[in-house]
Amino acid sequence: GVTPSVNNITPGELFLGKMNGIIPEYGYLFTQRPSGVKFDYKYEPKDNDTFVVEVIVENRENGVSKQIGKTLFTSGETKSYVFGHKIYIDYQGDNSQLKATHISVRFISGNNQEVGKSPWSNASYEHVGSCLYIDNVSFIYE
Repeated sequence: GVTPSVNNITPGELFLGKMNGIIPEYGYLFTQRPSGVKFDYKYEPKDNDTFVVEVIVENRENGVSKQIGKTLFTSGETKSYVFGHKIYIDYQGDNSQLKATHISVRFISGNNQEVGKSPWSNASYEHVGSCLYIDNVSFIYE
């Protein structure tokens, strides 16, 4: 028989947006400028993986998207929940004074594409990689 193997690893994502077939379309209509995002999390990585949180505030007009604010947060293992963690959006750069029209928030369960790249470990064909638990997500205005 043929032994199945993991050839492509795709981390799990929680995001604002929609799916266009199998292609994610990130972002949501949003005209405010939050100072950041607050959330609770716990992370159980596979090997030395890390998770990623990305928030982008954009101006989308006439088919052109310009980033006006962004933050990126990464973290490794947390054995217990971290409550009320805040990450702040940096509104710097050439486009920072433009009107906000969209916001994108992405929680990505891992960024190491080599983690767990091996034959399936059992007959159930279940492959569990890094596990990210997210709760109580909210925008903050401080």
